[in-house]
Amino acid sequence: PYIHIGGDEAPKDQWKQSAAAQQVMKDNGLANENELQSYFIRRVEKMINSHGKRLIGWDEIQEGGLSPTATMMVWRSWMPNSARHALEQGNDVVMTPNSHLYFDYDQGPGKPSAPEYETINDDNLTWQRVYGLEPVPQGTPREQEKQVLGCQANIWTEYIPNLPKWEYHAFPRALALAEVAWTPKELKNEKDFRKRLDRQLPFLDAHGVNYKRPDNGAPAQPDAVITRERR
Repeated sequence: PYIHIGGDEAPKDQWKQSAAAQQVMKDNGLANENELQSYFIRRVEKMINSHGKRLIGWDEIQEGGLSPTATMMVWRSWMPNSARHALEQGNDVVMTPNSHLYFDYDQGPGKPSAPEYETINDDNLTWQRVYGLEPVPQGTPREQEKQVLGCQANIWTEYIPNLPKWEYHAFPRALALAEVAWTPKELKNEKDFRKRLDRQLPFLDAHGVNYKRPDNGAPAQPDAVITRERR
């Protein structure tokens, strides 16, 4: 039912220097470039709605005013009030904070020193941190919890040239994410999860998955061929 329009990384500095953008703002009584973005997004939303679909976009779509019928994906963890503000307005949200769910980030100690295992940063985003995520923002009233549709991890692939390295980034963090998404907060138990995680590793081994071993960080398939992108 959704069409994702992105909405992030909009170059507002360029709009300030654009005669065409400034004319649109003048013609429509828009106070600033944030309102210009919302003006554009609302026009796109009408097109989407006309085809029986709903708009979804990254949390930048609330800059300048959030459409009351848009669904927002919250990725900027340094803006903790953005999700709460959207919920208070009645919008649905999907939680995907980069502090917990950007699986292109480093998984923590034990990563091979080989250059092909380079990551976009060294954020030490371990499976334990993933498991510690609570998708419903703290302080959300009970009646608003249903507006949190779920959570999503992202793997951006600038540093991931092939499937074996993608698997190393995805697992075992994807298993922790599944429990975060499906288990009520009061039933989560990291020690118990670790026991069940260990029982999943033979399944991954049987399928040749190149996951990061939880004990020492080494890749499960040390002979997997990972080519480094030429620069």
